[in-house]
Amino acid sequence: MSEQVATLTEDLKELKPEKSMLLNNMGCADDAAFSKFKKDENAEDRAILQMKRERQHKFVQKQRIKPKKKRDIWER
Repeated sequence: MSEQVATLTEDLKELKPEKSMLLNNMGCADDAAFSKFKKDENAEDRAILQMKRERQHKFVQKQRIKPKKKRDIWER
């Protein structure tokens, strides 16, 4: 068991610099900034989804209200 703990501890030591580099690449100073980043990203995704739904709804409404075809004067 102590061998597993040592292995996992070593893995964590190796991963910390990678984590820091990834956070830095995303413009996040720490875990709290990353959490805010994810929260903002999720909010944007929800807003985009809502806009797509509204656009689809408007399209469906537009299809339901088709203008009547004008009759040609020669069709009498």
